[in-house]
Amino acid sequence: MSQERFKELSDKVQSFGKGGYMKLSKEEQTEYSTLKEQFKTLGTASEFEEGDEVVPTPKQEVPRETITMSRQELEDLIASKVANLQEANTALMVKTNEMRAEMGLGEWKSFEETQDRKHTAWLKVYRENPMDEGGVIVGSRENKITRDAKGYILNTLYQIDVLFKDGVKQFVIPQVEFGSITDREMVDIIEMKKEKKVKVHGKVRKSVKDKEGYSYSPLTSSDGSINQDKKGDEWVELREVRDEITVTIKRADGQTHRMNGKYLNS
Repeated sequence: MSQERFKELSDKVQSFGKGGYMKLSKEEQTEYSTLKEQFKTLGTASEFEEGDEVVPTPKQEVPRETITMSRQELEDLIASKVANLQEANTALMVKTNEMRAEMGLGEWKSFEETQDRKHTAWLKVYRENPMDEGGVIVGSRENKITRDAKGYILNTLYQIDVLFKDGVKQFVIPQVEFGSITDREMVDIIEMKKEKKVKVHGKVRKSVKDKEGYSYSPLTSSDGSINQDKKGDEWVELREVRDEITVTIKRADGQTHRMNGKYLNS
């Protein structure tokens, strides 16, 4: 009977064509799959399923477990879970407050003014003799340039201002010696002042602007022709403007000195 039923179902699947298995009812699909597995084990299913498509094994649904409890038991369970959450939250808040206290957060403290940034710089240290106590170089300038017959520079001497404990002294040394000084001393900058300086290099003709506001040479117009504008005859000073920085330094022994800032870190 089972074999006849399996053949009946197989013929039905084949009659539906492609996807015929899916056109069976759920009961027929289950029955067909069970019989197919049974006859496969016996080795007789092939004669009925020639040309038949692979039939997926139906998924077995795991029944969900049902727990029955009274209303009071349910309320007690919910209350217990809420109590556990509240306890865990309280413990977390306590731990957070302890960490904030360790970091000094959330507490009133005495207000302290923000300290001004400390500025430092390096100055070269000069020693007339290797065993002498050195002084810091606070100024320098070219003193003398020696040239050969063709005008090439043979040697350049520099005059340097050296700050010792008893004051500033001047020395004249070759440029090579000045540039080879590697010994340095760090000093604090306790005061800094900036002053605008102007240097006049002579006079030049004032530039002329055309109707569109473009500047051009006072001797020629924007089209290249000779300029006959009277403004082209006006002369103005050729000035160079720069900021001159003056600083007051403080050495490690407390000595202070006022100097030009351009010699810092030189």
